Amino acid sequence: GLRALGGARLQSKGAAVGLYGRNCVEWVVTENGCNQNGYVSVAIYDTFGADAVRHIINHAELTVVVGEGACLRKLQPLLGEQCPGLTTLV
Repeated sequence: GLRALGGARLQSKGAAVGLYGRNCVEWVVTENGCNQNGYVSVAIYDTFGADAVRHIINHAELTVVVGEGACLRKLQPLLGEQCPGLTTLV
């Protein structure tokens, strides 16, 4: 599923996937999916402020972020100009 959602950016090993939210079963499942496909999982904790989240997304060149609904709603304002590479929220 991650390969299909990520497009060409996640087709190569070493591509980064953001994990945004509290520690939970879904976090572990997503991280295992990253490990199985050779992706790098990048933690974005729910306690980080908007500036730190934007910096992590841009610095890690994230195109895909998987997370909780409440956290993903916080990302919607960052889509576009503030995080130009981010294209997919799961």
